[in-house]
Amino acid sequence: MSRLIMLLTSLFFVNIVSAGEVVFEGYPSTRSDIREALNLTYELSDDKAPMFKVVIEREGDKYYWRTNNDYQLVPIKSEKYVTYLALNGSGYIRILSDAMREKFRIQPDSEKDDNYIYMEHKVYKMGANIFYGR
Repeated sequence: MSRLIMLLTSLFFVNIVSAGEVVFEGYPSTRSDIREALNLTYELSDDKAPMFKVVIEREGDKYYWRTNNDYQLVPIKSEKYVTYLALNGSGYIRILSDAMREKFRIQPDSEKDDNYIYMEHKVYKMGANIFYGR
């Protein structure tokens, strides 16, 4: 019985240790589909946005695109943005830096309508699906 308890405890502990930290989670409001002969851009309703959410998670010193096949990402930081680039070339997520998000947060609502805090670019064949969110 004590072995069973130890086994269950160790399994529980392993799950806690391996759980990553969510670095970013976003819900898009706009989607653009780009193809060789067709470009479409449309607004996403509040009920559709969760279907296209983006999640970036960190485990130790590695980052993963949890909502895109757990592809590994490399963060590239600048003063205004952090770009998480997929190592396999499948796309990237660009997010405003903390300082720029603070500037966005204090903007009047009328100015926020024209701005996004992130974009997610997923390569699709010879085109892309691009999502923008606030």
